[in-house]
Amino acid sequence: MSAISYIYSQIKTQLETVVGIGYVGKWNNQLENDSRERQFTYPCVLIEFGSVEWLNTDQKPSLGNTGYQQKGNVEVTIHTLFKSLDNSTDTFSDHVDFCKLIWDSLTNFKATLVNVNSEPIGGFTPLQRVRDIDDSNHDTVRDWQTVYSSMIFEAANSQSLVDAAPVSLTIIGQLPSQSTPPVVIPICADADVYLNGSPQWTVASGDVLELSIVNQSDVEVTPISVVDGVIKINDSVGVLDATVTLDGDAFLTIAPGANEDINLLHDNGNQAIPTSVVGSVITLPNPAPNYDPRDLVNHTTLNWINPFGNNNRFTDELGGQTYTNGIAIDWTLYNIPAATVVCFNLTLYSGNFVNAGTYASTLTLGGLSVWKIGIWEELALLPDEVNWYDFAPFNWVIGAGLGNSRLRINSFNNGTSTISARAFRDFGAETNTNTRLNPITRVTTLSELGL
Repeated sequence: MSAISYIYSQIKTQLETVVGIGYVGKWNNQLENDSRERQFTYPCVLIEFGSVEWLNTDQKPSLGNTGYQQKGNVEVTIHTLFKSLDNSTDTFSDHVDFCKLIWDSLTNFKATLVNVNSEPIGGFTPLQRVRDIDDSNHDTVRDWQTVYSSMIFEAANSQSLVDAAPVSLTIIGQLPSQSTPPVVIPICADADVYLNGSPQWTVASGDVLELSIVNQSDVEVTPISVVDGVIKINDSVGVLDATVTLDGDAFLTIAPGANEDINLLHDNGNQAIPTSVVGSVITLPNPAPNYDPRDLVNHTTLNWINPFGNNNRFTDELGGQTYTNGIAIDWTLYNIPAATVVCFNLTLYSGNFVNAGTYASTLTLGGLSVWKIGIWEELALLPDEVNWYDFAPFNWVIGAGLGNSRLRINSFNNGTSTISARAFRDFGAETNTNTRLNPITRVTTLSELGL
């Protein structure tokens, strides 16, 4: 089996163990030749190989083999294809996280090909990630590419010779000034010397390899340990590189003795001042927002992001827009310093002022209890210029004339009933005994909403 065929089959088998991959195969520029290619189950992974510049080595597959071994560096590109995108921002994080699973599976992955005598005749060194390439100009398929580097080995034809058994040299006769038995000097196979997991030098039987280890300042480094042929070294400072993590993910490496300035900024560009530095852990504050909650793009769209993480002016108590419990939140009534917001009961209460107040005080919706009759300040900005209250999620149809279809507003939030001084269209002089449609509201804390 060729080295390229071997590394392909090994990588393909390894990738097929990753949960969630629909298909693994060979890259054939499928995106350009879609009409002639088989259909894949997405996400799929396709394997591409770069060109290989082969070099001869002194290594033979085994003793007695007149062939030789070659090695070469190869770049392996893993194409991870995702389909059915709504837009790039909706799915980018999911795609990158999925590619991280593939990297976890392939990093430092290696394999050795052996013959029937269990002798190595090829293989490849541990895969090392070189770079990631995003597909920033795609149609319905994103092609995320991760490039790995490895050194592959391949033994030449053995010319049908059979490996001989190891031989020994025997010195016949007596050595000078000695009367010892004959000395047997065994001949062993060549030794490969590895650096960071990759073979760098080959030492023939009986030869000596001298290594001079120096740091970047050309200062000799003394090994800190030599155990079973493994040499461990530190740099001249005597410590390893430091890895800086953010929320548990590594994003910066600092060399021994070096300093790194990290500028901490909020999304709005303001400097983030740590509230504490304990050991190597820096704690950053989340400052209160400084925007106007009434800033709108249109009547139902905020020009900012509400605490549920979207820009909907009206949401239910869970942040969505299903309104299962009949509760609607108006985020233009968000009191930032107090961390409260106004909830509306989507069902108007028909009755007089006293009965409406009693009903509201005993009402429980979605686990939220003790409601009240809505006040002017809570309803002043609610009507749409065209549809008034007849829009989702309220859909209140309020009559323009006097009668039971009038909307009652509690102007002082203290049980009084007159609002004639601030009346417009649906609002008019009011008494406690008239039957009206009473909006029921509640001032709710963010903690009650789980925020």
